[in-house]
Amino acid sequence: MTASKHILGFDSIVDEIPRANAILNGESSSYLWLTHSSRNKNTRVGLVSDLVKSGINFIYLIDFRPGDEETFFNCLKLSDEVVMQAQQKKCKICIFAATEYVSSRDIDERMNNLADQYGLGKDTLYFATGNFLLSESDINKFTYISYHYFLDFPWFMKKNLPMNIDKVIPFKLKNKILCYNRRPRTHRKILVYYLQKNPDLLKNIDLTFGGASNAYMDINHINPLRECLEDEELCQEVFNYFEDNKLEIKIDDSDLEVNLAASFNLQQHQETFISLISETEIRKGILFLSEKMYKPIYAQQPFIVYGNPYSLKHLKELGFKTFDKWINESYDNEENFEKRLTMILEELKVIASKSFDELTIMRNEMREVLIHNYKHFLLTDNTEKFFNKFKF
Repeated sequence: MTASKHILGFDSIVDEIPRANAILNGESSSYLWLTHSSRNKNTRVGLVSDLVKSGINFIYLIDFRPGDEETFFNCLKLSDEVVMQAQQKKCKICIFAATEYVSSRDIDERMNNLADQYGLGKDTLYFATGNFLLSESDINKFTYISYHYFLDFPWFMKKNLPMNIDKVIPFKLKNKILCYNRRPRTHRKILVYYLQKNPDLLKNIDLTFGGASNAYMDINHINPLRECLEDEELCQEVFNYFEDNKLEIKIDDSDLEVNLAASFNLQQHQETFISLISETEIRKGILFLSEKMYKPIYAQQPFIVYGNPYSLKHLKELGFKTFDKWINESYDNEENFEKRLTMILEELKVIASKSFDELTIMRNEMREVLIHNYKHFLLTDNTEKFFNKFKF
């Protein structure tokens, strides 16, 4: 039996490309996600006006614009037509922010105000997020939907193209650890500070970091450091280090001033034993996996996650396997950031102490896990599950 189609309504479609709903800012990235990422054939798009005339129920996706939530919500304007369809239970309005890890404190009040403004409720207004720890609240007048956008749409490859799921990727080690830190966020500065102070470990790492003119490099206030580090003296040391050292660390000719989420260098994964995944977020109370998580999986490379607590636990819940047979992964359960980082650094030192022959043997022992993760990544598609959360 063929599944019913999910219909997405757009205010405007120019040259067959839907334009962004409710916010006038170019074409819809939600539409691009649907058409380029998914093997799901059960979606189609149409003009809101045509769908209303035909009496067809539809989902109205609004692309979230991160960075300035206040401006986004102030600029968001819903048409009378869309609001009326929602109030009549013929339209589901969803702000699509699954590429982000927004916290409830940034969203709840604004979404509740939006619900009040347009007379919407939990069954008509939704907020799709990449943060899997946002939970429902009885006082909210909208519904959170958590969605693994980057698992379905990893920007560095297209899952809708033909794939060889039985492929075995060879490797030849030239170094031991690979770690990308393009955008110099606070937690990455702390990591790089520790690595720079440990040359014996650093020489075993292919490392990138920032860009001397990267906008985040200049946001070197001490308060973000205090949110991560309890030791005031250490905060000051890290702060002073980056005041005195405008680092740009590269391992190839990639431009670290631009977003490299869509780039993928297989050779760098093949030539290093393990990836230290420097995720976007590290705070407890948030659980977000970006495209960074899936690059070593696609390269059939083991990994350690420098990210939110319980990231590995969540990966296992998604059907992936990890490397606790070979690596002490207890860091994943440590909620204290400093302790978790210390535990990760200790594991890196263990790996760095091993010879290439030892690491080659270990990597070969991991093959079953690596192949499982590679196949599971390629075959997983949650778009249908996402759309099924909108019940008419």
